[in-house]
Amino acid sequence: MKSQNSSFCFLIPSRKRTKLLEQTISKIIEKTYDLTKIEIILGVDSDDLDTKKFAFSKLGDSKVDIKKVIVERKSGYEDQPSRLLEMIKVSKNDFFIHFADDMEIVTKNWDKIVRDKIRNLPNDMIYLIYPAHNQLNKEWPLCQIISRE
Repeated sequence: MKSQNSSFCFLIPSRKRTKLLEQTISKIIEKTYDLTKIEIILGVDSDDLDTKKFAFSKLGDSKVDIKKVIVERKSGYEDQPSRLLEMIKVSKNDFFIHFADDMEIVTKNWDKIVRDKIRNLPNDMIYLIYPAHNQLNKEWPLCQIISRE
């Protein structure tokens, strides 16, 4: 799994925030070095018609694979683990990045940086990696990067 060609899947639950979602996806695309090695999976509630109809208009010739997983809305945040599991089931990539529809990647070529970091991690594949963020508790793993293994 620690190959130079590790691929990443953004798991992005979203509900009725398509403008933010469009900005988030735009930043992912703008800051990624190798777009062929990422996919974006949107977790969309079955009763959220706006997000179900959402079509990312700025893809152009991009090779980014964007999929939607429609899930039954139950009780909101408590549903997150089961929602993420449904999203993971349709992914083909090596690492999952639990992202939000209002987050932004600010580092150019972030994927190259993370691949280099992964190559230098322990062989037992037990680790927690996450990016820096602007929240009060800087040590809190706000956006986890999780190996499929």
